[in-house]
Amino acid sequence: MKVNMVLYSHTGHTMRVGELISQVLHSNGIEVLINRLETVERLNFQALSVRTKEIPLIEGYDVIILGTPVHGGRMSAPLRFFIDETPSFENIPFIVFATHLFRRGWGGTQTIQSVRKLCEGKGGIFLGAADVKWLSFFRGQEITHAVDDVWKFLKRSK
Repeated sequence: MKVNMVLYSHTGHTMRVGELISQVLHSNGIEVLINRLETVERLNFQALSVRTKEIPLIEGYDVIILGTPVHGGRMSAPLRFFIDETPSFENIPFIVFATHLFRRGWGGTQTIQSVRKLCEGKGGIFLGAADVKWLSFFRGQEITHAVDDVWKFLKRSK
């Protein structure tokens, strides 16, 4: 199985979760490519969409994993740009993970729903979602649960 993980990470938190997901998948025999989106210009947190240097291709992969921090109660602008610029997710299974600072209901849930709606609107097949509340005494457990959830979604898709 080949997985393409496309994520944006401003502070490194989302990247850290993505790397841990990748390690677990690798240890279970899954090939994972991590594409970290880089903005062309400095990130404007108020913008809905921010241009990235590249638009990773998603064709030829069995599953796409999309990772984003929650910015202002919504997905990061670079991930939004990637989704908007990707012509189709037709019949491509995808998983979403989000990192956020506050309670899930203060942006985490909305972010996952937005990513799901946009990708399904382009024909994608939603497999599941995970999230990590970064400011938590139980952050380590939340990361572990998110990684485990992604692995479970992948196993079910085989």
